[in-house]
Amino acid sequence: MTESWKPVLILMKGHPGSGKSTVARCLSELTRICIIDKDDARDCLTSLQSFADTTKVNLNALSYGIMWRYAQTQLLCRNSVIIDCPLARIELFEEAKCMAEQASAILIVVECLASDVAVWQSRLEARASIEADTNKLHKPNSWADLQALLERYNGCDKWNGTTDIENYISIDTTTGQSPQEVSAGLVNTLASKGLVQLSRDAGRRM
Repeated sequence: MTESWKPVLILMKGHPGSGKSTVARCLSELTRICIIDKDDARDCLTSLQSFADTTKVNLNALSYGIMWRYAQTQLLCRNSVIIDCPLARIELFEEAKCMAEQASAILIVVECLASDVAVWQSRLEARASIEADTNKLHKPNSWADLQALLERYNGCDKWNGTTDIENYISIDTTTGQSPQEVSAGLVNTLASKGLVQLSRDAGRRM
């Protein structure tokens, strides 16, 4: 590792069911960059829901705090990180940007889009069925739930059009390509800009 080498902070952005978590996992396999998933923290806090309801503690905000703390530790150790969360508010991006600057890390935003609504809806409802008996009930578990979430966002999730992002890539995950193919294309794009490197094992598999 040279003194000029900088870690990268990859922010996955996208609505539930957009494919961002699947792409994040594939991206991690190809680059050997670790993932920090906000929902991992949120899942672990599910048992505190009754306490949170009584005390007005915001478990979602707490989950983000845990996620950012882990990410900061890794970046300060010069380890690259993939953040998996909806990234629906510009305040979250600004927090990540500040963290990247403090660690001299390169900030990348990868937005996963689902232009085919039928595929998006089918994907979301299939996931909800699988997770019905788990501790992931804080996630939207129907298309109606997702629409209600988007209504609460009231357009705040479209912040990327209002701020300058040096390294921004959007990918459509409903074009018929597999997550592996989408991720391989993403890695090639990032590698061509000198932002990431393909792991040796992944290079032999591709």
